[in-house]
Amino acid sequence: MSKKTVYVVIVSILALVIAGCGGQAAAPQEIIRYEEVEAESAISDEGEYAPGQPSSGAADYSTIERIIIRNASLSLVVPDTEAALKEIGDLVDELEGWIVESYTYQYQEGLQASVTLRIPAEKLDTALERVRGLATEVRSENVSGQDVTEEYVDLQSSLRNREATQSRLLEYLEDAEDTEAALAVDEQLRQIEAEIEHLKGRIQYLEQSAAMATISLDITPDELAQPIHGSVRNQVFSEKPGFFPRFLKKTQIGCVRMRNIGLAATV
Repeated sequence: MSKKTVYVVIVSILALVIAGCGGQAAAPQEIIRYEEVEAESAISDEGEYAPGQPSSGAADYSTIERIIIRNASLSLVVPDTEAALKEIGDLVDELEGWIVESYTYQYQEGLQASVTLRIPAEKLDTALERVRGLATEVRSENVSGQDVTEEYVDLQSSLRNREATQSRLLEYLEDAEDTEAALAVDEQLRQIEAEIEHLKGRIQYLEQSAAMATISLDITPDELAQPIHGSVRNQVFSEKPGFFPRFLKKTQIGCVRMRNIGLAATV
């Protein structure tokens, strides 16, 4: 393979990678026809990728199993924070989840806590029901879901495209006739490999996030949840009638005395 051919091949592969991303204009036909990488794929009726089918245009996401990242947050009032934390720990073990983080705050009136859990997504409803059962009051609750199906499908398509490009570049690297041509192919190969690793990492993150739901809990004991009636000042005034008028009278007398002392000092 001549050096000129190698360069033409590299240009054509990069043009196909850009076209596969769907975000740039298509490369000129006179470049692409030298070497074409069969890397396009589409979604089959069963929701899987079918190699060899065109991937251009909008995919039919309605036939794909949805990928949803589910999250929940609750603010609970409980009789005993320590007992509630123990039951939550037992629940996490039972449902095969784990505790991501846990914080406790000690006050004079009792112990307050903040806990974040990861639970298998299919067991989220069971976990929420059990958690509500620990509380004397559920002050707030929010359950949300983020649909990442479209992003996941696009990432899979880009990954297949780059893996096909990687295979073709490896073939060209073996056929390179001189060092300069081999270095040019090797540089493009390293770039493609880095993009593949990035895509795999993002795909794995979405899969794990969808498989395990997140529950955030704020736990307050009954003692801390009780409203405070009145203030210290109101208690003083209510317990000692006439306190405020007497206080004003004494303040006025003190001011008069200070003024008299000041006048005497100037004489």
